[in-house]
Amino acid sequence: MTMSFFRYFQRLWLSQLPVQLMRGILTAALFELLVYLINVRIRKALKPVLARDSQAEPAQRLARQRIVLGVPLMLVRTILYAIAIAIILRIFRFKSELDVYPIALGVLVVVAVGARNVLRDMVSGYFIHYDYLFAVGDEITVGERNGMVSEIGLRCTRLRTRDGQEILVRNSEIHTMVNRTGPQRRGQQGNETPGARPS
Repeated sequence: MTMSFFRYFQRLWLSQLPVQLMRGILTAALFELLVYLINVRIRKALKPVLARDSQAEPAQRLARQRIVLGVPLMLVRTILYAIAIAIILRIFRFKSELDVYPIALGVLVVVAVGARNVLRDMVSGYFIHYDYLFAVGDEITVGERNGMVSEIGLRCTRLRTRDGQEILVRNSEIHTMVNRTGPQRRGQQGNETPGARPS
């Protein structure tokens, strides 16, 4: 029994598995280091952008930081981890190029096409937070709709009119808007602000 186990362990050790394991571990460590370095760079680059809301309430600053900083960090992690997994699978000679990769690519294309309006809203919402066009509590006018901003999400912005009605505005529809209270509170000049970047 002991000799059988020893021979099995010897065959395993002399096979390609230890080399593959070492390469896989080194690949994972390399990509983890790459994610860390890119995250540090992103945080440093976005620091001036996040400082624009220094006069806002802590809860609003935290909510904006989660979007402005959280979205690019999540995208970087997702992309790099996906590449790392693909490389590790190739190291272990996992034959997936004929089935898994085309299926995954097809699913991504279908999701992107089917959710293009949602993605457009989310991209516009990100740049609204990035540029700090308005904040919760600001009185704004978007087209013929006006009210006080009660919530700013990635997909839509909620306005509350003076008679208590709630208006839901898709972020991709905010091309030009007038901020009636934000510029004065932040010490800026003027009250007309370009809306979300065109998509």
